[in-house]
Amino acid sequence: MRFKWFFFFVSFFCCPALALSQLKEHEILKYLKTERFELDTEASAMVLYERTTINITINHGVAEEIRNIHKTIRILKPVAVNQANVALYFAKDHYKNNIYKLTGKTYNLLDGKLQTTELPSGEFYKSKLVGDNYEISFALPDVRVGSIIDYSFNIVSPFYYHLPVWEIQSELPKLITEYSLSYPPQFDFMSILHVKPTLKEFNNAEDAIEAPEQFCQFKESFANSGGNAFTLLVRKNVPAMVKEHYVFNINNYKEYVDFQMVKNMATDFVFLDSWEKYNEEMLKIGIVKSIRRNNKFLSDTVKAIINGQTNKAAIAKEIFCYVRNNFYADGAAAKLKDASLKDVFYERKGSKGSINAVLAAMLNVAGLEASLMATSTSNEIPASAVYPIENRLNYYACALKTDTGYIFLDATDKSMPFGLLPGNCYDGYCRIISDEGDSRNLSPDMIQDVNDHFMDIDMSADTETTISYTHKMGMYSSANCRRQMGGPGFSIDPILSKIVSALDDNAVITGHQLINTNLPDTSLVLIITYKLKKRPDNSGEFLSSAYIKNFPKNPLPAVSRIHPVEYTCRSVTKFHITIKLPRGYDLLSNPAPTNISLGENDMVYIKNSSWHPGSDLFEIDFTCSRNRATFEPQDYGLLRSFYEDVSREENKVIEFKKK
Repeated sequence: MRFKWFFFFVSFFCCPALALSQLKEHEILKYLKTERFELDTEASAMVLYERTTINITINHGVAEEIRNIHKTIRILKPVAVNQANVALYFAKDHYKNNIYKLTGKTYNLLDGKLQTTELPSGEFYKSKLVGDNYEISFALPDVRVGSIIDYSFNIVSPFYYHLPVWEIQSELPKLITEYSLSYPPQFDFMSILHVKPTLKEFNNAEDAIEAPEQFCQFKESFANSGGNAFTLLVRKNVPAMVKEHYVFNINNYKEYVDFQMVKNMATDFVFLDSWEKYNEEMLKIGIVKSIRRNNKFLSDTVKAIINGQTNKAAIAKEIFCYVRNNFYADGAAAKLKDASLKDVFYERKGSKGSINAVLAAMLNVAGLEASLMATSTSNEIPASAVYPIENRLNYYACALKTDTGYIFLDATDKSMPFGLLPGNCYDGYCRIISDEGDSRNLSPDMIQDVNDHFMDIDMSADTETTISYTHKMGMYSSANCRRQMGGPGFSIDPILSKIVSALDDNAVITGHQLINTNLPDTSLVLIITYKLKKRPDNSGEFLSSAYIKNFPKNPLPAVSRIHPVEYTCRSVTKFHITIKLPRGYDLLSNPAPTNISLGENDMVYIKNSSWHPGSDLFEIDFTCSRNRATFEPQDYGLLRSFYEDVSREENKVIEFKKK
């Protein structure tokens, strides 16, 4: 199970957002002379100081936000020189999408003395991208390896009640990063912390900054400040975010803080301070409320789909297939508030959430029990099990209740079979929006993908070997492949070339076929035939003991691991290979049966072979089963050893020789 670190506090404090710990000249000189930093001796650059300051004020009854960004970075390697090129992206060309009070400096050592080069005032560039999107960019001058760059700018905008996430970790390590928030008494915020160190409170800002503790906070109330409340958060010695293969969602392991508004005295808006409140408010949305109504306009269609069936599973599948095959998503994943159940049903299109709402309503009309389900996808910050952060919930699917739990459905993806969600939905906490409310943890362990491979190899001809390869894909693999096929400019040729080149670089494809391409509730079947030229000296033939190699080399080459190893699902991969040899050949060595396992059958590799001299047939069967989708870092050494053993086994050679 993926681990998260959550702490909470409600802020009731404020004072002017001040520049708290910018580096002094003597510190700049010290860092210019520092070649390596203990925090990360291999770093390409080091963030010496970073601050995000948010100051919310009320001007003539309108809330305004002034956001200041300040960074100081030491360039240590050539690859990091591009840190001097800063680009910001905005959705529209408007005053609130601009930068103000931009200042920048580059510090270098010249003959042991500090040399300062300033960014000329107003020297930034604004360019239009696609549509209404704009880029604002600037470049610090005279930057080279060894430089320290320092820049600061403001962004001014109306306050829309959403604060930016404080991204503590990034691709660079940081000596100190701060986030301060100043706001008037009519507001209040909750902070949801996804941070490793324990938070320690201090009575003043200076102590919080100077303390040896890694994660510190100072807060000042409205009463003490005589005006705005003020909160300062300080995180010190932050390691760089390490990117590793086989990580499902890096945001599960990244340090950050999310800020949620819990009070605005100027409005009657209801703030969602619990999952129960979230459920209550979601049930007030028209289309969500309609799901449980007696929707008579759906009755005739549902009755025709059911066509007298009484089996609940069959009824659910028929209704799901009807919605999947006849409704078309307009691209908006989570939009619900402006949708009408009846409009979406008759127009046969809508947001993904509204189409899955129609599916739930039709299942209810059929006498089943279904609701909408809200979750976050693996390309976003995951939902929190302990607090409803609404902007993290970016996907709505359908939850069908059964005697044993829930079946989760998504009828908006034409490639998705009954009972499966898109792979990026299996990323933790989800909420079932129903009268009683419920929750589940969506995990890749909920999916098992079974792939069957069959290979017939005919080596009986003198000059070439003919091979027929059939891959019956698992339902998860089939859905992913169909999704690729539905994309723009899809061609199967690169897929074929990749498969065959993995088998043999000298292969010549003679034919291929895809079966069940338009049947998403069936396995997709790929058949490829190809030929290989034989060696001129055919006195002996050599074959890999597996022929198709899942692991020709260890897929986990690194000797250590920071994050868990996460796969997209559990899997079973089976191979059956039949080899027809030329007459007059003998088998010199038949590999012994192999059984390699990890833990309590968490990973299993089994291989058997048989030799039929009378019919000149040699058969190999092997199965690789992955019965867990996630392996914690403490299991990494054993997992890596498992792959090492499997790779060694798959690279063994079987030799046949003429009599």
